[in-house]
Amino acid sequence: MGRRTIGEDRLNTIAFEVNLGRALQEGGKTEEGEVLLRQALARLDTTMAEHRQWYVNARSGLGLALVSQGQAAQARDLLEPTVDFARRQLGEAHLRTTDARLALGRALLATHEYGRAQPLLETAAAAFEAQRKVQPYFAAEAAAALAELRRRRGG
Repeated sequence: MGRRTIGEDRLNTIAFEVNLGRALQEGGKTEEGEVLLRQALARLDTTMAEHRQWYVNARSGLGLALVSQGQAAQARDLLEPTVDFARRQLGEAHLRTTDARLALGRALLATHEYGRAQPLLETAAAAFEAQRKVQPYFAAEAAAALAELRRRRGG
């Protein structure tokens, strides 16, 4: 309905698609989430400042969908430039930058690159813990990923 009433390329429509794609990915429907996230990414324009956080959000979700589908190396390759883009365009402390770090950390955890995953997961966990009241889901996810890293490293 949204596409028909406000237009397929309107930011509100794209943002809805990103949010739905992320919700599907987080709910275990990774293939469906991946389709929506790829569709949204095809319509986002990173030359437009208002699109940038949605671009990072969509790529982070897509990376996590790929990790869930056993394509962690592909996710890592997608997320590394996403983190760099987010740091440059949104800033170090932006929610989406931290989300991208967490997603990349999880991809690196899945590819057994624990030394590279650790600083990303520690940074994300600390940032989300400080925002636990307003970002409880991200705080829990970051803490779980950091705990998994420590478990795998034996400490």
